[in-house]
Amino acid sequence: MTMGARSDPGPAQAGDRRWSCHIDAHVHLYPCHPPEEVVAATVRNVVGAAGTAESACPPLAILLLADTELARGYDRLGEIGGDWQVDEPEPGALLCRNNRQGPLLVLAGYQLRTREGIEILSLCTTHKVDDKMPLGDAVAAIDAMSGIPVIPWGMGKWLGRRGDIVRTYLRSSEVPTAWLGDSFNRPRGWPEPSALAEASMLGRAILSGTDPLPFADTAQVVGSFGSLVETSIDFAYPLSSLRATLHTRPALAPYGRRQSPSRAIVEQTMLRLGRRRMRFDG
Repeated sequence: MTMGARSDPGPAQAGDRRWSCHIDAHVHLYPCHPPEEVVAATVRNVVGAAGTAESACPPLAILLLADTELARGYDRLGEIGGDWQVDEPEPGALLCRNNRQGPLLVLAGYQLRTREGIEILSLCTTHKVDDKMPLGDAVAAIDAMSGIPVIPWGMGKWLGRRGDIVRTYLRSSEVPTAWLGDSFNRPRGWPEPSALAEASMLGRAILSGTDPLPFADTAQVVGSFGSLVETSIDFAYPLSSLRATLHTRPALAPYGRRQSPSRAIVEQTMLRLGRRRMRFDG
């Protein structure tokens, strides 16, 4: 990886050109995910999605990482090899290119858990926020550091008390700064969660992503589902550039398809069996 590179991205990547930005806004890179496979799958999925989109702008794949202690994607993607060239034009931003594919932007971010047990993403930032803060305080802390706070959907994670907390936050008298996040893992055909429906009615933006689970084959879904926006990107400062765009709350369109119900059942069963085995083995 070339640190602090300011090399000319080339005529096809000029900063004043508008791009059809395909943003996967919830990406984990677990140890079972080979970085080269993730990058190749992302570009392939975005090219496929762009082929069905009505846009005169060229497609640009963007991954917003939500790193954790178990999934440290930024460092691993910065070290990919093969014929990929990886530059870091500004802290927290990786620009990946080769002669056949790309460009691909990878932007730093983190996942944390609030005091109420709600997962929240702190995207487009190199600054970590402490776990176990109340939801409102965590959102405010992320916002104060110019990050993008997102409350993502997760299987069963918006039910009961936690769902009530999310909906109450949405209805708060102050305009919430957090986005809600839809997920590839929400099976096709399932009813729309009430929080997402309410967010849409209130005009709140929804920023979506794949949220790959810790199984080897989920490396292939990265970049296949997310949010689409047409905007210009400054390739000398891509993290700052996209973050500034998102702070304007632009109109976003979803792209891609969520997973099938049968796949969701298999993955959730495997996930729960794995957690139970870990408890027994420990």
